[in-house]
Amino acid sequence: MFNFPILIASSCASLLIGFVWYNPNVFGAVWMRETGIVYDEAKKTNLTKMLLLHFICAFLVSIVLPFLVIHQTGATAMIGGATEVSKALPSYANFMNDYGTHF
Repeated sequence: MFNFPILIASSCASLLIGFVWYNPNVFGAVWMRETGIVYDEAKKTNLTKMLLLHFICAFLVSIVLPFLVIHQTGATAMIGGATEVSKALPSYANFMNDYGTHF
């Protein structure tokens, strides 16, 4: 069900966007000023730990997000799960016939 190379690529993409966004030449200086972060103190942080945690969080979000945005998952949840398909109303079958594989 999961395409792990795509999940890893999307997690890396969020790192790349963060590198650009928080660059002092883009919005990083404004962000540090508004949050009260001093540049010299920010350099003392463990960058490896911070980036690894960001990657893990981005990876987890990329796993959870499809379940939140794919309507077929929500439609299955509304009827009580995949075991309850036989008890669903005809409108559920019509919906799945029309949009079952159109993510």
